[in-house]
Amino acid sequence: MRKQIRIGLGVTLAAASLYLAAPASAAEASPANPRTASGCTTNDDDSRTSCIDVEGHKLHVDRVVADESWGGSGHHCATPRLYANGRLFATGSNRCGTFSAEWVFPLNEEFSNNTHLCTSWSDEPSLRPCETVHD
Repeated sequence: MRKQIRIGLGVTLAAASLYLAAPASAAEASPANPRTASGCTTNDDDSRTSCIDVEGHKLHVDRVVADESWGGSGHHCATPRLYANGRLFATGSNRCGTFSAEWVFPLNEEFSNNTHLCTSWSDEPSLRPCETVHD
């Protein structure tokens, strides 16, 4: 289970925010090496974890990946959702799996400073990991 937030080139943070700042050199933030941030939320009994990964540069978000994992066995199906500042921004297709499911939201969007991006899944909507995009 992922419990940490990573930004850029493997730097780990303890807070849940995405800082897509200008890199020290132009080579650092090429399309092949975007800035990223990620975070996870786990339910009370640690049986389900929902995570968000955000990739982009500054206020531009290339994509958001939502994934969900659950302990034990069993086949689960759920629909991923992406929220921007608390409002539904995009819905993915229903995904099924035995231990986990993943959905990529290909965005290529510019967001306002301090936009709060969150993901959730229809089977556990209260698990909503978030990242804040800011300049």
